[in-house]
Amino acid sequence: MFLKRYLIRDQIKTKTESFTSISIFIGNNFELQRPNKVQTRKFNNSSEGFNKLVTWLKSIGPGHVCIEATGIYWKNLAKYLYDYGYKVSVVNPARIKGFAMSKLSHTKTDKADSVLIANFCKAMKPEAWYPQHIIFKDYSS
Repeated sequence: MFLKRYLIRDQIKTKTESFTSISIFIGNNFELQRPNKVQTRKFNNSSEGFNKLVTWLKSIGPGHVCIEATGIYWKNLAKYLYDYGYKVSVVNPARIKGFAMSKLSHTKTDKADSVLIANFCKAMKPEAWYPQHIIFKDYSS
């Protein structure tokens, strides 16, 4: 299945730091829009697409990447970004849904979901994800 990747870039400035919150929403259809201060990009779900994604991420600087854990589609990308040194958070869809409800958000489009995930990442700063083989490396025999 050919999937597209959507990225939302949202610059965040605080008193002590400046970082980029990036969300990745996986879906089949999308509408590409470029609202102020938010960039949307699409990438193929392939190694070529992942390479293009990392090239783009390098151009905007270090960031915190949030991926909604839908099905198995997030696994390869999360591992790939982790291997390139990015802080990756894989978020349960129920947390995203709860966040949307708290914001009284009822819009359900690919674009709206991408923005919602970016806002979740910015507000909640979810914990970093690590590949399972890293977590259990010292305990396996």
